[in-house]
Amino acid sequence: MVSILKHYDFKHYVHYDGKKELYDEKLDAAHYCDLFDGHPDYDFISSIRNPYSLEVSMFRMNKLVENYKDEFKRFLDYRYFTRFGEKKPIIKFHRTPDFFIRMENLYEDYSKIPFIINSEYYQSGELKKQVEIKINDNIFDDKDWREFYDDESAEMVYSNNVEIFNLNHYDKDSYKIEK
Repeated sequence: MVSILKHYDFKHYVHYDGKKELYDEKLDAAHYCDLFDGHPDYDFISSIRNPYSLEVSMFRMNKLVENYKDEFKRFLDYRYFTRFGEKKPIIKFHRTPDFFIRMENLYEDYSKIPFIINSEYYQSGELKKQVEIKINDNIFDDKDWREFYDDESAEMVYSNNVEIFNLNHYDKDSYKIEK
């Protein structure tokens, strides 16, 4: 998202005591969102990813194992239950974003944001070119993330991310491989 939004004069702000302060003239990526006084006056844009795919990615960053399905279930159990001592969502919005940019539908979702579609960057076709560039290759690209799931592990992810599935129209059964 940073590589796209830098074309729109975004800056990196932090907040202290409810007030926003300019941190850096350059936009920076973050995996958190601190809301500040006056935030309702701004559009809230959030990148998001199919939770099933996201969890496999998180697992793959930390594990390289042969028996990956069993290890994956232990990973999910830790992530959703053990580390908190109770069931808690991994992603929680304190304000529902005005726009979601789904990683699986970048161009389509950017095309729903008025200031983007009215820009030269969009109209020239540069945005479309940019979103088609794959930035993060990894050693697991040969394995479909859906191979990690069975009904039990999928239910763990779904039940902890219902809000994400519903807000972004992700299919509860998207983990299933068509045969």
